[in-house]
Amino acid sequence: MSSYHIINNGTFSIDGGAMYGVVPRTLWQKTSAPDQNNRIPLALRCLLVRTDQRLILVDTGIGDWHHDKFKQIYQPQTSDHLAQTLKQQNLTHNDITDIILTHLHFDHAGGLIKKTPTGLSPAYPNARLWIQQKQWDWARNPSPKDRASFLAEYLDIIDQAYRYELVEGNAITTGLEVIAYQGHTPAMQCVLLKHPDRTLFFAADLLPLSSHVRLPWLMAYDLHPLQTLKEKQQLLENASRHNWLIVFQHDPTVSAASVRKKAGKYELQPEQLNQ
Repeated sequence: MSSYHIINNGTFSIDGGAMYGVVPRTLWQKTSAPDQNNRIPLALRCLLVRTDQRLILVDTGIGDWHHDKFKQIYQPQTSDHLAQTLKQQNLTHNDITDIILTHLHFDHAGGLIKKTPTGLSPAYPNARLWIQQKQWDWARNPSPKDRASFLAEYLDIIDQAYRYELVEGNAITTGLEVIAYQGHTPAMQCVLLKHPDRTLFFAADLLPLSSHVRLPWLMAYDLHPLQTLKEKQQLLENASRHNWLIVFQHDPTVSAASVRKKAGKYELQPEQLNQ
């Protein structure tokens, strides 16, 4: 791997209770202060990896094409940080060769499309998408519990206008591995980047916020919370043992941290990364 960048692609707001499940508000509001509508702000980080042959993007954020009702509920705010980072390297969105989608919820895949005078079109026209087969099948036929998390607009354009690969289990390219997890949604794939300087784990919604390092703090959005609990504990054990750097995709203030295990509990040591 030649280089990587952690980029905040904007923010959106979501119900704080849903982000913390059964955890009482009196506890979670100490780390995630809610507004008058009980919403908390979430970041929309993505990972940009440049190799000798490929320019790989992990997730795309929420996009800026949504209707008014969606905007009122989620308050999406997109940024041009990705465009700025690409411009510094004399690149554009058209130079992205691959996009790894951790999963197909709207805050991770919505940025695949953009609004044009003639309608919606691919935002990364030359990119090949990498999606877990089980996640694709689920997104096309979700349960009533999570149907609102998948939007037809970008799913249809994936099918009609993108080149995409449906993979199963773990896929490995040079220095980059995806690991499939089943607790949040079927086959959410997190990225393990084995950079010469440091191994980086892009946690997606396995650890969306740094406060989720507490094992019982699980999202109401998780389809199988006990499975998430097992997967999260396994991740934290590996991260503490091997000194991985965990990137928190949705934490508005803590972008990344290492993990230490102390007296049976996991503690974070935040670290500054390029944004």
